[in-house]
Amino acid sequence: MTKSAVFFAFLLSLALVSAKTERFGFETEDKNVVHLDYKNITDTTYDTPFVVLFFAPWCPHCMAFRPTYNKFADAMAEQGDIQVGDVDCTTQLYLQDLFGIMQYPTVFLFIEGMFYEYPGQRRVKDMTAWVNGGYKDQEGKPLPEVSETAAARYSSIKMFTKYAYTILIAALVLGVIGAIAYFSYFRTMALSRKGLKFQKGMKYEQIKQFAASIPCDDENAFLRPDLA
Repeated sequence: MTKSAVFFAFLLSLALVSAKTERFGFETEDKNVVHLDYKNITDTTYDTPFVVLFFAPWCPHCMAFRPTYNKFADAMAEQGDIQVGDVDCTTQLYLQDLFGIMQYPTVFLFIEGMFYEYPGQRRVKDMTAWVNGGYKDQEGKPLPEVSETAAARYSSIKMFTKYAYTILIAALVLGVIGAIAYFSYFRTMALSRKGLKFQKGMKYEQIKQFAASIPCDDENAFLRPDLA
């Protein structure tokens, strides 16, 4: 039972840390960062230069990068000709796959019908130099067409798969906890019974030794009177 309790406490701590991490990821928002999804990304970003961060709220690298990205957004707001936004990949699975996101965080520049992936260090001055012309040394890709109908259907299927997988993992974890508790209980009961039998055996042997140590000529001395 002790092992199962410790294991359950460990899982609970992970859940609390995950919840705190996700909340922390949204505490560093900036007024100059536009939140994008499959409904507004085309109209918002395809006709004007736009820097877009693809991130996950639980990602430690994203959380570490967020303050720098916010400072970069403020710098771009002062510059005035480039806008800044972000995409939460945990809710925008369609966009994540559409743009081929393989790691978090990933930064793209949308400009003139093309998009370019930022390859440099996550510093404001480096990103500023990149969006102001450094990207031209790279080979871009055409901006993909975003279909709201396909996105809605895709997101529903992906979310169902995600939650089904989560439920399966939770069921397996609970099964393991139950198995540990079950075997721990019966192991404890078995050891208790074995110890009890051992104690009874010791008492019986002690009685035999005590009876043997008493000098007596009558072999029936220790029998009940009605059986003597």
